[in-house]
Order: sequence, then C-alpha cells, then structure tokens
Amino acid sequence: MRSRLVVIALAAGLLAAAPAASAASSAGTVTVTASGAAAKELRRAGVQVGAPKSVSLVDGSTRLTFTATSRAVGSAKATLPLAGTLRFTRRGRAVRFTSLRLDAGTSSVRLTGRVGGGARVTLLQGVPVRLGVRLDPAAKTLIVRPTTGRLGAVAARTVRTRLRLGAVPAGTFGPMTATAGITAPGTKGSGGTTTTPGSGTPSVTGPTTETTSLGRPATAVDVVSATVVWRVRESFIRYVNSGEGTTVRDGAIADPAENLPEAGTPLVYQFRFPFRAGWADPSGSAAVASTGGVRFRYSAHTIDFTTSDPEIELNGAASRATFRLSGSDGTSFSGKRAVLVELRPGAAASRTVSPDGKTVTYDRIPAFIPAGAVDSVFAGFYLAGAPFGSVSITYTTT
Repeated sequence: MRSRLVVIALAAGLLAAAPAASAASSAGTVTVTASGAAAKELRRAGVQVGAPKSVSLVDGSTRLTFTATSRAVGSAKATLPLAGTLRFTRRGRAVRFTSLRLDAGTSSVRLTGRVGGGARVTLLQGVPVRLGVRLDPAAKTLIVRPTTGRLGAVAARTVRTRLRLGAVPAGTFGPMTATAGITAPGTKGSGGTTTTPGSGTPSVTGPTTETTSLGRPATAVDVVSATVVWRVRESFIRYVNSGEGTTVRDGAIADPAENLPEAGTPLVYQFRFPFRAGWADPSGSAAVASTGGVRFRYSAHTIDFTTSDPEIELNGAASRATFRLSGSDGTSFSGKRAVLVELRPGAAASRTVSPDGKTVTYDRIPAFIPAGAVDSVFAGFYLAGAPFGSVSITYTTT
C-alpha cells in the first residue's frame, strides 16, 4: 500500500561549500511539520511523531526540527546529513529512523533514513512544482519550491507493522519547501524565506519590490464610502495567540472575540479598516483603499509584523488584497506594499447590489496565499494557493 505522510514546511539552510566534516552549527536546519488529514488520522490512532526538537502547535500538528551536520552543494544535487532521529511511537512501541539525510536534485527532493542497521529508505518523497529545485553552488544556496510530500512505501510498511496499525492513512500531509540564503548562523541571506539554525521557525524577509495599484479606467466613478472586513485564517490566529497575539492600530477595529471549539478560549479573527478612497467601474472592477493596521506577534518564534493600509482590488481572476508590510525579528519587512492574499470574488458567499445599483456587497470572498509566495508575509508558513481566510467588502458609489 502506497501511503503518504508527515510533512510540510521544510526549511533548509546551506551556508558554505565545505567537506563532510564541517560543523553542524553552520550547516543549516530541516523542519518538518506533521499536519493535514493523514497526520490527524495517525494522531487519532494514537501515534506520536517526535524528533530532537519537537513543538506542538495550536492546531494539533507537530513541528520537527533537525540540524544538518554537514552539507555538499553541487551543480545538480545538494545533500544534508541530519543529526538525531525521527521516531513514531504508539502504546509502548516505537520505530526510530536514524542516519537522516535530505537529498535535493533539480527535479526531486527526498528525506531518507535507516531503521537499525538496515538499508536506507525514503521517508518522505516530494516532487517540486513550477521552478522545482534551484541549486546555486557559487552562492551556496538551495531553494525548493512548494511540493507535496508522500511517505515512502517501505517506511509506511515499517511504521504500520512495528506499531501494529491496521493501515497507515493515505493522503496529502501538506507542502514541503526549502529556501536558503544564509551567510552565517542566524543571519539572513539574499531574500525570501530562511531559517535561523536551531530555531525551527521560518524567517521571512518579505517583498523585495513594491506592488503597484490597479489602474483606474476612464469610465470609473468614485467610491464615497466602504466597509472592509478581513477574516484571518483561524489556525494562524490560534498560532500567534500562543504568543502575544494581535493588536490593531491607526483606526483599525478588532471584531468581538469568538469562542470557536478549536481554540478553547475566545479569540479575535476579524478586523475592520476605515475607508480612505476608491473607485468602481461599470465593467465590475473596483478598488477600495483603507487605513489602519493589524500587528501579529509571537516573539518566542521571532514573529513581529504589521499589515496596514489595505487596498482591495476586485478584478476578476486578478483580484487581490495588498497591504503595506513592516516588521522586525524573523519577519523583518521593509515597509513595502505587497500582495498579501489573492481573492476569488466569484466564490464569495454572496454578492448583492442595492436597487439603485450604487451599493455593492461581497460577503466572505475566499482569500489565498499568492502565487509569488516567496515574497509573501506567509511564505514561511503556507504554500502558494493555501486558503487564508476571507475578505468581506461593501462599497457605495456616487
């Protein structure tokens, strides 16, 4: 039975070309987060996944962090041997995979290991999409674009038999990505997403270019009032509320806290922004600019950034929400404007127009991580295309 497992956000740092005996402190890290439907099935079966550094997240998934003991970067392949073990335990039984190693080529990525003195087996197999794996020996960097991870057949069979499971659940466990541009332990490289060695938390440098606003057609009329409500992905709200959580600024308003069962405590998931300016066109396109901001902070995981001055652009398949992004620590954003989420107005819960045609309301337009996720605030946490809450908007024209 070909089963799938574990996994998700994998961040690997390759620092400088060196022989296999180079120090672990400068070789980088690999982080795997067990999440998604199949991981939940394993948890329901009583299976626990662990590593030298394991962190339980608010949504029930587990982040596993491994330190690379050396690295080799070539023109077509990169290799990171990893310290520690990956273990699966259930009712007093355990399977431990040792001699862990990440192998990345121009068309594939594999996390491999051994059980006892046995042969090396594939723990996690991923096939990158779009740009695949980019290797840069001169800069000593490795970048793996978003991919889906699957548990290797032999590893799945080993977990199943040794833990006496009826089956290892099949299904996608989440994205696997790797980006490195680190020049020294704990510092940032050329941009995008990096990982501070040993931290297990993505460090996102944010957008490198400024996003321009949607052009106003000559036939457009002014928007005179508008209401914009941003509902943030609930799991991310729960995650940052493990730290300091969210605060509003510059006129933004936090909606009342909601007591959702997944959180166990009331949390704020929605934020409203004061209207500043806008336009709408008979073609159906529109742009509404607002003021105010929301700060997200989890200092223990080096997260501290603010999204402010949202602009909602309704333009068919190119609809989006742009924000000005500023931050510090592991989320060091320079204040540039960037696409925070892409929007799909056609999939909104509802769209209504007033009898005079001047007031238009979209309720809960689905929001998604943008395609250019390497420059996104949330690139270190989610894949491009991953759902990220919704935007509701009402605007009135002259």
